[in-house]
Amino acid sequence: MTDIFIIGAEKFALEVASYVERARSPDRKRFQVAGFLSLEGELVATPGARTVSFKRSWFHDRAAAFVFAVSDPARRAVMRSWIGSELRDRFPPLVHETANVACSARIAAGALVGPFCHVGVNTVIGAFTILNYQCGVGHHSRIGERVFLAPGFQCGNSAVIGDGCFFGLSCVVGPSVAVGHEAHVLAGTCLTENLASGMLAFSSSRMKSIQRTDIYVQQ
Repeated sequence: MTDIFIIGAEKFALEVASYVERARSPDRKRFQVAGFLSLEGELVATPGARTVSFKRSWFHDRAAAFVFAVSDPARRAVMRSWIGSELRDRFPPLVHETANVACSARIAAGALVGPFCHVGVNTVIGAFTILNYQCGVGHHSRIGERVFLAPGFQCGNSAVIGDGCFFGLSCVVGPSVAVGHEAHVLAGTCLTENLASGMLAFSSSRMKSIQRTDIYVQQ
């Protein structure tokens, strides 16, 4: 087992830790969470006894692996800027043991494929991209670097997603749809047309609620 430190200490870091404990690298290496590294301004949710403040010197002072556990796109971009080519080996690609990843798919450094995900034939997952649980990426698709895919994301075959994008819960990207860099797609949105870089996309329909008449609701 190889020690790995989780960079981030908010609630999402605990979720990432649960993925890592049952994940492997492409060379079948297994990992154990050695601790959490909190970033300035975070609302720390990780165990105090296992959490210390992050310093960039950790990359050189510790013979361990690291994984990003931050969902905010802007902060992920800053963190990515810290990682030169000499440090990429310290960020292994991680695939959860329940995920189905085609042998021809390529998972780049620092990427994390969570539980019950599917990554299709000849698909590319860029560096430091996170697939949360139950995400599906169709065959021959390309996902850029630093992309955050919330649980339930699905895309058809031959889709292209640029760097630094954020997709909320249960988003859908149609086959052959192209999404530019740094796009932000809100939960439940279905993209059937290309989306330019830097754009915000969301579903225009509002949620409606009506009172049920077939049951008694205590007031």
